[in-house]
Amino acid sequence: MPKRVAFLIPYSLGIAPSQRFRVEQYIPLLKQYSIAFTLFPFLDEKTNRILYKKDYFLLKFIGILKGLARRLIFVLFQSFSYDIIFIHREASPIGPPIFEWMLKNIYRKTIIFDFDDAIWLPPAEKDSFIQKFKYPQKTNAILRWSTIVLAGNDYLSRHAALYARGEIIRLPTVVDTQTKYKFTIPYDRTSPVVVGWTGSHSTTSYLVELLPTLRNIYHQHPFILHIISDQDPKISFPDYVFIPWNTQSEMDDLLTFDIGIMPMKDSEWSKGKCGFKLIQYGALGIPSICDFTEANASIVPHTVGGFVCERTSDWESAMLQLLLNPALRQKMGSALKLHIQNHYSLVSAAPLFLKALQT
Repeated sequence: MPKRVAFLIPYSLGIAPSQRFRVEQYIPLLKQYSIAFTLFPFLDEKTNRILYKKDYFLLKFIGILKGLARRLIFVLFQSFSYDIIFIHREASPIGPPIFEWMLKNIYRKTIIFDFDDAIWLPPAEKDSFIQKFKYPQKTNAILRWSTIVLAGNDYLSRHAALYARGEIIRLPTVVDTQTKYKFTIPYDRTSPVVVGWTGSHSTTSYLVELLPTLRNIYHQHPFILHIISDQDPKISFPDYVFIPWNTQSEMDDLLTFDIGIMPMKDSEWSKGKCGFKLIQYGALGIPSICDFTEANASIVPHTVGGFVCERTSDWESAMLQLLLNPALRQKMGSALKLHIQNHYSLVSAAPLFLKALQT
């Protein structure tokens, strides 16, 4: 009899990038292989919509309570119907790992634990309702209780190895290069060049730190800065366009970029980031510039698919080279696209995902 899989996910569908690309985009694959599964979001759509907005404290509190109730109902009355419990990041975004403990130690379930951030560390910014009630130390306990651990990069894999007793599989966050990400930016566009950044409001601080360098480069060679995010950062820059993130227009918005950037402060938290925006850029043939992390350097081959920077002067040199040389942008963009297809595509990751479910 085929195994049944319960996916415990944090958010309602189609919202969070991590969940969309590490769980939701595998749904057609599950159906293709006739794997029985059910998705169990913690938050409902209404709570999702207000979670990162100011105020609404009572509604957020009620939404969290409903999520806790749904998890308890699942554990007590529904989990017996499933052979595998796939936990993306955590069963509950707040509090200790009570549900995970029950599933492992009382119900003796096979647990697959998937994570793509250094979530054992305190949140970098406690600017949201949920982050105030995080219990990051539970991550290491969940690692111990898991039969299979799916880690988004090598740094996360090494941390998992300190606690996990089961198998650890490095599973990068990937994109579907055969359907949605099959397009390539036009390399024959006329100036001005568009430099683009995409990310959530929680990571705009990295972009803000780079602004003095970007302004200096702009005065040497003007460009338009496109920012795709859930909130307008309202930055001080001579020529920037804020594009509200929308799942329906995301692809068209990314295709306006000529150069993709990913600044990132060096920290233990940033080492756990999986460089997903670089994967998005590269899949569309967008040459990219990023700060050095182990993960970033594996995604963007330095001087081949873009530039990996360790100093401010590296950013200035890299930006000016790409701004002034359309042929170099095309050469690097094409090379990066091929690299993503080979190493960070759904086709390359699917066997690893299926292997985990066959445990």
